[in-house]
Amino acid sequence: MRIVFLLFVLSYGLVGSTVGKAQEKVFYPNLKAGVTAVAQEIEKSLPEKAQVRLSSFVEQFSKERWFVSEPIELYLRQVFSTSSKVQLLAKRGDLGLQQERGNEISGYQLDESQADYVISAKYQVSTEKKLVIVIEVKEVKSHSILFLRSIEVNRTGLNKLLIVDPQYQLTFEQRVKNELSGCPLGMGGQQSIALQNKYLIKTPLFENLFTDDGPCFRKIYLKRTQKKWHLSTQNNYLAIPQDDFERLFTQARGSSIALAASRSPIKAGDSFYFIANSKKDGFVSLIDVYENGQVAVIQSNRQVYANDRIQLPGLGMSLQAGLFEAGKTTVDLYIALWSPEKLELERYLQADESLVEGEQTFKFGELLKLMEKVDFSTTLVRTNP
Repeated sequence: MRIVFLLFVLSYGLVGSTVGKAQEKVFYPNLKAGVTAVAQEIEKSLPEKAQVRLSSFVEQFSKERWFVSEPIELYLRQVFSTSSKVQLLAKRGDLGLQQERGNEISGYQLDESQADYVISAKYQVSTEKKLVIVIEVKEVKSHSILFLRSIEVNRTGLNKLLIVDPQYQLTFEQRVKNELSGCPLGMGGQQSIALQNKYLIKTPLFENLFTDDGPCFRKIYLKRTQKKWHLSTQNNYLAIPQDDFERLFTQARGSSIALAASRSPIKAGDSFYFIANSKKDGFVSLIDVYENGQVAVIQSNRQVYANDRIQLPGLGMSLQAGLFEAGKTTVDLYIALWSPEKLELERYLQADESLVEGEQTFKFGELLKLMEKVDFSTTLVRTNP
């Protein structure tokens, strides 16, 4: 049997977000005493010949490493390396976790962990005097919790450790390469590029990822979960910081359709429209993707013929520019979809409808899958205050 030992940091909501109920927190006078006690309890709860692996301790979203991680790992190793019951395996890369939901532990499917048990841990500075640590053991086969313990330790002497190690302050591209890279044996970089979404591969973010000397990736998807946008490969997820989301917007021209705005620059209150040039007979739809990933259909399935030059949303009609947030420039991605047949777009918000609360209008990821099947042209519109 195999146990993968995975530890990561949560920067908020630590105890409240833990699945199940932990026993009442026990307070320990120092970090070594608390971690050692929990490790000994874990050892007792595991079956004979259990194999344990430790991984890096990293902050959940920024992937920053805290110096306090090193002594926690050291105390855990001291217990497991001297155990006659548990075998401590060599450390193998960074298995740090991203998020926890359902039968996944921070993006790693339990069923694919190659383990009988998965051990995860979270820690958080709760007060000026206490550090809270929660450790959980899950059985892979049943997804049930075998062990859950929450402790508090005295922070005295730890303050100098509760700072970020500068070498782990990574850019988002570096984090994507660290967290999501990896291909099946025999797959090269060009094959990796061919797998990607034909729109995303043209964006600034993806252009920085897919370089001649860069790592190989499986297909990367854009997914919405827990009210955040993530990049995903199979079962791994990485949350996209809001400042980096705009780098998934770019101008791209298709082989069957071209799209251009009637004016630029644009200010709030300005009226504008789009000109679309179609090279083939078919149907054209105009979509607006807001800067937060919400999607609205402006016009659907307008019939066109080869070499048509049409105005969208319609002759004599125009759009009025507005700001997503008062006082700040707004960025919209407008997409003209060309298809030989009519598209079913009823699942998307229509432009004449009011935005609704909830997640049902955040369909950029779904739209990207549709764009794999049709031709498209995109243009960016920046609306200034």
